[in-house]
Parts: sequence; structure tokens; C-alpha cells
Amino acid sequence: KRLEVEGLAVSVPNKGSFVESMSPADIAEIYEMREVMEGLAARLLARRIKNEQVEVLRHLADRADSPTATVSDAEAFHSAVIKMCGNRRIVETTRTFCLDVITYDSHTHRLTSNGNARIAEEGRVAGVHRSLAETIISGDSRTAEEEFRNHIRMAKRNAAHYLLGIEDTL
Repeated sequence: KRLEVEGLAVSVPNKGSFVESMSPADIAEIYEMREVMEGLAARLLARRIKNEQVEVLRHLADRADSPTATVSDAEAFHSAVIKMCGNRRIVETTRTFCLDVITYDSHTHRLTSNGNARIAEEGRVAGVHRSLAETIISGDSRTAEEEFRNHIRMAKRNAAHYLLGIEDTL
């Protein structure tokens, strides 16, 4: 039922429930929401980060930047920024849409999210999560928001190009 509310599943009477595939428009909407919400979360966290959060953020960033990083590693970093930002409504709002990194299943020809999948090398920027973490830790809230938004826009372009084979038309 929760997946249905989130638009990720559909129930067909007398048939069962099925995972809903994502269209390019769905992906565009997800990335637009992520850009705004994660940018705001980064700005808020930069204003109020606590000493005990610094090492957690650095550790998660290093895991997300590792050559063997999985989708779950990147998601853990992004989720931590949201959870630590100090705004309960951002946390609640982001639960209603997919924060997962989107992957393409060549067998089903569908966009999916697989937490165990390795992060694709195409379009990947070395050390990007550590750089985002350090900007937040520096306390420069305006730059933290801007860099996080740029990071999500780049992820959107990569999804369009590498997963859908189209230029940034999302």
C-alpha cells in the first residue's frame, strides 16, 4: 500500500500488485525534488552541524566515493545529510519520493533501484561526496546548497545520458 501511495506500485484487482516502471518524466520530477530538498538540507546542516556529525559525514562520504561503492553507499550519504539537517519536515517529505540512485536493468529494459549495484563509472566525479561533506563541515551554507544542487543536476544529466541514452532533456 505504501508503494502505491508513493506511485511505485500498482494493484490490479484479482491479479496482484506490480512494481510501476518509471518514465523519463517521473525521473525528471524525482531529480527536481531531490535538487531542492537535498540542497536545502545541505544548507541547513552547514549552519548547525555538530562535532559528532562531522566524522559520520566524512565516513559516509568516503564510502560513497570508494571505487567499490554501491548504490546503497551513496544513498546512505545523501540520507544522512537529510536526517542530520535538523528539519523534521524535510525528512518526512523525502520519504514520499525515491531517493535511490536509479539504475537501468538491461534484461527488463526498465529503470530500477538496486542498492547492491555498483555505482557506474560513467560520469562519476572522483571525491565528489567528500567535497560536498567538507563544504557542509566548513559552515558555508550558501555554497553547500549550491554544490549539492549542482551534484543532483549532474546526476540527473547522467541518468538521462547513460541510462536513457538521451541528452539532458529531462
